[in-house]
Amino acid sequence: MKKMIKKAINRGIAGVLTAAMAFTAAPAVWASETDPADEEVSQTGGVEQKLEELFEIYPDGSYFSVNGEACGHSSGSTCDNCKMGNIAEEYFPELAAQMNSAYKNSWTCVGFAQFVYFYLFGHEVGKWGDSSDFTDIGTDLSLAQPGDVIEYSGHSAIYLGDGLVYEANWGETNQVSLGTSAEKDRGIEAIYHANNYDEIDVPPYNGWEWDSEGWMYRDQDGTWYVNGWYEIDDAWYSFDANGHRRAGWYADTDGQWYWLDPETGKMQYGWVQDPEDGAWYWLDLETGAMQRGWIQDTTNQYNKIYYLDSNGRMLKDQWINYNGSYYVLAPDGAVGMNGWWDAPADTESGFSEDTQWFVQPNTGEFINSPQYWRVKPTA
Repeated sequence: MKKMIKKAINRGIAGVLTAAMAFTAAPAVWASETDPADEEVSQTGGVEQKLEELFEIYPDGSYFSVNGEACGHSSGSTCDNCKMGNIAEEYFPELAAQMNSAYKNSWTCVGFAQFVYFYLFGHEVGKWGDSSDFTDIGTDLSLAQPGDVIEYSGHSAIYLGDGLVYEANWGETNQVSLGTSAEKDRGIEAIYHANNYDEIDVPPYNGWEWDSEGWMYRDQDGTWYVNGWYEIDDAWYSFDANGHRRAGWYADTDGQWYWLDPETGKMQYGWVQDPEDGAWYWLDLETGAMQRGWIQDTTNQYNKIYYLDSNGRMLKDQWINYNGSYYVLAPDGAVGMNGWWDAPADTESGFSEDTQWFVQPNTGEFINSPQYWRVKPTA
């Protein structure tokens, strides 16, 4: 647990910046997905979490336009493809409904900063210095917090911490820049801090997270799933004492064995084949527990019956003596029913491999009567 706590303290917006900056420019970035196994998911809340949500939509090098492509005109110019209002209506219709026409029809660094602010705090603003939403805290970056607006001479950006900003139109028309330096040759003229900064209500991050040792899951209240079974999205998972998702065979404290998919960790049901020994096992359709002895596969239209040894392995292509009665198991493992079957050689019955037995139509039990024995017909 100490390791997890330390990890939570050290991980923050800086780590997400590093991951987001690793993206290359791409024409379609509105709903880009990344593999959590390749980057660590942030555990921050509030403003920082909402910023990180935007990083996935507009990573470094993306184009802030309806179709995700550069428009080719000069900075400050707009077309239907890159107007703020059209972009918002395409991808954020609920936010677009509240925007004012002044920056719905524009596309500038200010427009992007306004859009980011709107995404963070949920309402529109005009000029930073003329709004009661902000406090001018001067030009000292050490006083700034993520989400604050930095005003330069002819440029605006959103501060991310660690001397970095999130901005647009810096170096290329309509292109988003993530994690660029806040120290620019234009000079910082003002830093505006949102007055409702601490009022933003964003639930703590919950969901799957990958670390160097495996998958973990955190609930809405911020607690990790540890040392037990948990149902997530209609599937059952088991987590160890360190919060890592188990996979493969797992013996629970109830003495039962369970098979957890090696790729997803989900508890499995019905037939599964062990990739190590190739044997087939039957997992209870309701509890997922590995079964032994006789089972009936009710998922099969024929309701076939099978026999599993003391280790849960399905036996097949052989005769077994169960409580003094013989049963034949077909090559697919199902109990042979209603017919003549080659008798096993060298059994206590004394029959040879040239003998055939007849089995009960419904139970598969060998009928122990001479009239149901015969010499195997020759071809």
